[in-house]
Amino acid sequence: MGRIHRIFRLTPSELALLIKAGLLLWGIRLGLWLFPYERLERFLASVSDPRGEGPEARLLPSEPVVWAVRRASLLVVRATCLTQSLAVRVLLERRGFACRLFIGAGRGEYGAFSAHAWLECEGKIVIGELGAELYTPLLARKTRS
Repeated sequence: MGRIHRIFRLTPSELALLIKAGLLLWGIRLGLWLFPYERLERFLASVSDPRGEGPEARLLPSEPVVWAVRRASLLVVRATCLTQSLAVRVLLERRGFACRLFIGAGRGEYGAFSAHAWLECEGKIVIGELGAELYTPLLARKTRS
């Protein structure tokens, strides 16, 4: 019951961002299941056009976007670090931020192969920061300048 009450305390803009994040996460999750990564990457680049948001959106910090994606990811099946990083990237790039997606590999528990994704925005890791230093970046994609 507490979670429902918290939703009613959100401002209209916070609620709209939470809904956008949820829909985007579900779309990305489905895209990762159904399409090759490169095809999904091209589609996300097309919806990340910064002209989609008003000029005032650039003034907003990245924290509300990361908060919304983390909250909404609780309702998405297998919302992995890659799913969340891609969603944050789309939402921030629509606001005109320059982002760089990293996908890295390393050794997890018991020496098994492990992969991780994180997103850097304007020189700072905004999502996926936990343990990112343990991974060797294999792919770094800068999508906006």
